Formats: sequence, C-alpha cells, structure tokens
Amino acid sequence: MPDPAGAPEPENVYHKGYFPRVREKLARTVDAVRLLVTHPARVPSAAGAWLGEQLERDALFFQAWLFGGWAVIKAGFRAGGRGLRHPVHRRWILGLIALIALLPGFTWQRCGFRGCPDVGKLAALQPGGAARVYDARGQLLAELAPTRWAVVPLADLPPYVAQAFVAVEDQNFYEHHGVHWPRFIAQSVKNLIPGGRSQGASTISMQVARNVFPDRLPAADRSVKRKVLEIRVAKEIEQRYSKAQILQTYLNNIYFGEGVYGIESAARIYFGKHASQLKMSEAALLAGLPKAPTHYSPRRNMARSVQRRNLVLSLMAAQGRITAGQARASKDAEVRLARLRPEARLRTRFPYFVEHARRMLEAELGLALYAGGLRIHTTLDPRIQRAAEQNVEAQVRAIENGRFGRFTGPRRAAYRDSTETPYLQGAAMVMSARTGDVLALVGGRSYDESAFDRMTQGLRQPGSAFKPFVYAAAVAEGVTPTDRVVDDTVRRELPGGEVWTPRNFDGRYRGAVTVRTSLRQSINTIAVKLAEQAGLDDVEQVARRAGITRDIPPLPSIAIGATAVRPMELVRAYTPFATLGDRVEPRFVTRVEDRDGKVVWRARVKRRRVMDRGVAFVVTTMLRGAIDRGTGTAARAALGAGIPAAGKTGTTNDATDAWFVGFTPDLVAAVWFGFDRPRTIIRQGSGGTLAAPVWGRIMRVAQPGTPEPWKAPGGVVRRTVAVSGDRVIAPGCRARGPTYEEFFLRRHVPAGICPRGRRREDAGWWERVGESVRTSAGEWAREAWDDVRARARRAVGAEDEVDRDAGTRPPTREDAPRPEPVEAPAAPLPDPAPAPEDEPRDTIRIEDIAPSAPRDTLFIPDPAEEAPPAPPVAVPPADSIGGAAPSPPRDVAR
Repeated sequence: MPDPAGAPEPENVYHKGYFPRVREKLARTVDAVRLLVTHPARVPSAAGAWLGEQLERDALFFQAWLFGGWAVIKAGFRAGGRGLRHPVHRRWILGLIALIALLPGFTWQRCGFRGCPDVGKLAALQPGGAARVYDARGQLLAELAPTRWAVVPLADLPPYVAQAFVAVEDQNFYEHHGVHWPRFIAQSVKNLIPGGRSQGASTISMQVARNVFPDRLPAADRSVKRKVLEIRVAKEIEQRYSKAQILQTYLNNIYFGEGVYGIESAARIYFGKHASQLKMSEAALLAGLPKAPTHYSPRRNMARSVQRRNLVLSLMAAQGRITAGQARASKDAEVRLARLRPEARLRTRFPYFVEHARRMLEAELGLALYAGGLRIHTTLDPRIQRAAEQNVEAQVRAIENGRFGRFTGPRRAAYRDSTETPYLQGAAMVMSARTGDVLALVGGRSYDESAFDRMTQGLRQPGSAFKPFVYAAAVAEGVTPTDRVVDDTVRRELPGGEVWTPRNFDGRYRGAVTVRTSLRQSINTIAVKLAEQAGLDDVEQVARRAGITRDIPPLPSIAIGATAVRPMELVRAYTPFATLGDRVEPRFVTRVEDRDGKVVWRARVKRRRVMDRGVAFVVTTMLRGAIDRGTGTAARAALGAGIPAAGKTGTTNDATDAWFVGFTPDLVAAVWFGFDRPRTIIRQGSGGTLAAPVWGRIMRVAQPGTPEPWKAPGGVVRRTVAVSGDRVIAPGCRARGPTYEEFFLRRHVPAGICPRGRRREDAGWWERVGESVRTSAGEWAREAWDDVRARARRAVGAEDEVDRDAGTRPPTREDAPRPEPVEAPAAPLPDPAPAPEDEPRDTIRIEDIAPSAPRDTLFIPDPAEEAPPAPPVAVPPADSIGGAAPSPPRDVAR
C-alpha cells in the first residue's frame, strides 16, 4: 500500500553522502579486515552471519551465477582462440546458454532462490508488532501498537463502502487477475521519463501481497526484482482466493493513519461508529486516506480531506457505482469527526510527548513504524518532564484556588466525568538550544481528558512575547538600546477605516524612555513605533527567519503579538537569541533501530544561521534586563541568582493568555496558561505573575550547573553610558555622575560626548583599521575554535552530527507555508468575559465571534470543486487553540 505520507520512503539521513553504497562496502571491508586482525576467533561466526544475510537477500545466488557465467565465457574464448570450435568449450557455453534460457522461468516459478512465500498466511494477516519507545536515559516509555478492532465480514458492510475503495484504488479490480497490465505498463513508462513524477500502478491484490509479506516485499525497496516478486505473489493470491475474500482482507488491514489499521478501527477512531453504520460520504472520506493518510487526514487538513472525498464520490458516479444525485448529496454532507479518545490510542507515562513523536515518525517512516521490533530512542528527560508537569499543574490549581486573584472560570473538578474540557489549561516545553533536543513537553493538564496538544498544535496570540523580533529588526536598522522614544498615545487606521489605539498594560504613559527600558517594562506604544520605524516587512522577515511559519499580516498590531502562532514555533523562534544567530530545529527522536540494533533512521541536529550575531547579542542583553529588573523578575526569583538567563513575558487582551518564553545559553523553554476557548484567567493577571515563576522553577531543575554567559561577538562594542541623559561617553573621556555599560553594533555606535575636559585625540586611521582586523580575526578564531571543539565532541560520540544549513531557505511572505488546520478540543463556548469597566475611553475593542458547537463535533460544509476554499470549522477564535483564521488586533499585551 502507498506510503502514509504520500511519497517514497524518505532518504535516511544517516547514510547521506556521495556514493553511499561504495562507501558502505568499503566500510564493511575495513571492518572485516579489522576483525581478522584483532579477533580472528570471531571470523567463522561472522562469515556464517554474512552468508545467512546473502541467502536472505537472494544475493549470493545471483552473484555466483554471474561470476561463474563470466568465467566460463572467458575460458571459452581463450585456449588458442578456438572458442566455440573447441568441443569442451562448446559444451560449457551451450550449457550456459541453456541455463540462461531456463533461469527466468525458474525464478518466476520459485520466486528466487528462497522460494515463494506461503500465501496461506493471507487468512491470518495481522499488523506488525509494537515499536518500543525509550527516553534519553534508556528507560522504556511506551509501546506504539497499531489500533485495531475485530475483523468485519464484507457482507456486513454497506455495498458502497467496498465500492468506494475499488473506485479510487483499483477500478478494474473485478476484471484483472492480480495485475492490470495496461495501467502497469503505462505507469512504468511514465516513471522512466526524466523529471516525471513517480506514480504507482499497484492493484488491490498487489497491495495485499505487500501487507502479507512485508519482509519479502518491503515498501522501501523500489527494485525491479521486488516488483516482479510482488506480481508473482499477487497472481497466486488471485488463484487461491475469491475477489470478495481479497477485498475483505484488504479492507480489514489497510492503513488509515493515526496508527489505525482496518475499516472498523478507522470508523471508530474518525467517526465514533461501527463500519457497518458508515454513511456514503464517510465511506468516501475513508477511501481517500490510504493513498496518503497523513496528507489527507481530516484531523490535520479538513479542506484537503474533503477535496479527496469529493474526488472519490465523483469517481464512483463516473464509474456507475452510484448515481449523480447520490454523489451530490454526499458531497453536501457535513463531516462530523468523533472526539479522539485517548484510551483507544496509547498508554504511557508521558503521552503528549510520545504521541507527537509517533506522528513525526509516521510521516518519516510510514508503515515501517509498525513493522514490529523497532526501538525508538527519544530526547525526553524524565526528570525534567516530571518537573514540568508537576509545576504546571500546581500553578493551575493555585490560580483556581484564588492565590493570584478571584477566579471565576470553570474548574476541573466539575468535569471529572465529562467529555468536555472548558477549564483552565497549561502547557510547557523545554528544549536544548544547542541540539534542539526536546527535553520535556506538556500539552495540557490531562491527556486522558483531552488528547489535544496545546504546545504543538494550538494557535494562540503571543502578546508581548513577540516583541523580541520587533526589537531585533529595529536594532538591525540602526536603533540602539540608548535611543529615546516617546511613550504616548498611538492611533492607527486599519484597513476598512477602523481606528486602532493600543494601550499599555497599566494604562499610563511614561514620556521619553530608552529602547532598553521600553523592552524591560514591555511598553506597547514604543514597540509599535519601533516596528513602523524598522518596517513591518522587516519585522515579518525577522520572525519568519527565526521560525514563525504562520501568516503575519503587515499591520502595526503585530508589534504586540496580534497574530496567532503555535507555541512550539515560538520556542524555536527564540533559539537564534540563545545561540547568537542560529535557528535550531526541535528534535524529538535521535535514532530508530531495528530488533538487531542496526540504525535504520537517524535525526541529525539541524541548525541554520538566520540572524546577525551582533543583533542577537544586543537583543539578548536587553532581554536579560527584562528577567532581572523588568516584567519577568518572578522568573529570576524562582530560578535563583547566578544563572545567565533572558526572556519575555506575554499577556493578551483581558488576560486570556499568560506567557513566559525564556532561555539560557543551554536551554530554551516556554510556559503558557489559558482556556481552550479564550476568556479571562483572572483580572490583572499577566505572564509575569502566572507563567514566569513556573518557568523559573522548571529551569532550575533542567539547567545543568551554571553555564558560561554569552560573549559579545566581533561586531559588538561596549561603551560607557551616562545615567543622566543616557549619552555615550566618548573613549578617553570621564563622565560626570553614575554610568553603566552598554553594548552597540559596531556599525551603529552613537556619537560620544566628553562631559569633563577635552576629548583625547582620535586614533589614526591605521589604528582603526588594525582594531577592525583584530576584531574580525578574533571572531573568526572563536568560531573556528567552537567548530573544532564540536568536531572533537562528535568524534568521541559526545555530540550528534550537525547539519549547519539544514532545511530550506528562510521563507518569504509569498512562499511561506500555511499550517494546516488541526482539530481543536471542542467544547461548548462559554459566555464571553465581561469587558473591564475601567477600560480607557480611547480604546477600540474588536470582539471575537465564534459559532457554538457541541464538544465532540466538527461541522465542515463542502467546499466548491472548482476552487475549494478552506471550509469553515466550528473551532475556537483565531487567537485560541486550534483557530486558523487571521485574528483581529489586540489592544493590550505585556
């Protein structure tokens, strides 16, 4: 059956390089020679293992045949040049010709040297065994067993269920005898065209053959030999079983994504009903999944899944299996997905992490993930994971108990026996800044009550946690930390004529303050002004290069986080600040081994330079001020003194979201609190009071020792600044009054003043050139030393390999990927929180409106066939978890 990802098996990054097969054979030869020299006693057992491997692959048989045939031919044309005229040589060569003539028939009949598989196993076909998942310490986390219910007889299914699969997978199923030769030849010719897209021509019988014998017919093997063997087995299946038996086996063992095998499992997981109760529209949707279950999953992209369903219905009508009226009625039918019940999915100590790793591996490995015997080594640290879960739950309970103010929202205790989760939720994630290893992931308060992962799948407005990208764009354009900007009323006209007036969290204005102070105190009006000064397009590009993939509208409101992002993307986007310029991709799995311990897939560390090192360092110094003296001081109090740390709080309108995203030189982490359907957590709640202390407590457990602080790169200089006036003191001059040290980009150092006495003469041009050369050389030497040290660590196995330019180029607005809609945890919409009575009169509020829907239902109307838009889904507002629409500007963020 096709790969669930809809594409050929991914290339194993572990074997990348030029001439991989030659390199592999050379490596094995070197290992054999080393074994012969160092451990000669082990040579017989190693030779036996090699012989067994060759027999398993049928390789020894063909290699011996080719070698012997070539030797005979050379001998026949040697010996005086007589060749065929020599009677001995003539007998050898004629015998060889006869052998060559008989070999195709022998191999077809015997299926190679090993013989044909026993197709009698068809009746007992079962999915593969469970893959075992281990944490970073080698302890067992979970077993990824495929979901499966009882086999359903074909006679118990409505006729249109089987017809839907036949229409889209193999419309000539009842006419051919295992192989549809016209289609097979046509697709084979297309696949040979250079630059053409590889397409499959497998019939249902051939797909069943691959399911029965995955060891003999691995989907990853694209060789002609495997295809011929597949045809041979498919034809034998057709001879021994009826079409109804083959189709029944196919429907009960086909893969539907989400770890689900069989039509009964798919019906229960996706629609919450038995397969015998499926409607025609539901059967068509399921029939569209086997081609690429991940790509067409309705839980990942409903619009794409509906398009695929409509295609299946159109094919059924065109082939006369249903009427045109039935097709139209089914296309107009709503898609109602059942709530994903975690008790039917997996049991593990840390289910959110394991489920995300499963989804990722399913996209990478396809059906091979459930072939049985795989050992999956993850990055999860159980000690940090437990600390994250315990601190998030403890803080949520403290909020509900009124420790931070009067709490009026629904409480979890009232929904113990309910399928709804309208109560307060929390999420957290800890990631290594150097490797991207995800050490802890908390997607919600309880996976058993809600399998929706708010950290990896949710969409929330980040509030002021977005501001570092604004300040990075401004610093790159020449803004310095000592520049003064006036904090006063800002009014901006939005498209459509509406006037937007952002206000600060405390509702007051401070006049002229420095850029550093504005970020430390999270002043919204100055963030808007800096975004406009740097250019909204530049802010968007900085955020995109850092790792934000969501659409960022070119509006002033993006300066205070009025755009929905996935929390995990926000964590990734902070890595350029922690690493001084490099974006690091999150990594959940380090490697996958088979039952013999051989690495079959490995994930490298993926880093890419996306930000100027000097810009990253200057912004990081300002973010250190936010955590030491600004809105994030609660994080510093919980973390303790001595550990270099930086971060930013985030609070959205009416305190519906509370964030803290921060980092040390080693780790990046985020903590979020909020409701699935946005409403006020507590009045006057903020990320600094709710999320920051949790971040500090988690990082106190996660941070190994005291890391070395960030060092200024070559493009950054330090200058003395007078506290009075925040003016830079020129080198060689003495200041009057107290001073402090500040960092500037070398190309944007403000003009210095000399408050006392005359300034010393400026250095000559040769001294300035020398200083520049020394700085550049020092920067190069530092990077070279870091590279040498990293190579040495990798050589001794202390560090994984790094892809420096991993991934594609940073996206632009035109080609930025649009995330697929995901299923949100449905819940009855609570009444909107009342607007604060003390809201300033100059504030324009844009209300969020969302339709009501039952907790376990998604309503999807059918999009138009010509240009199907994304169907409206009853999901939370755009700034909430699972929302997909652009959000209105938010007027308050901190």
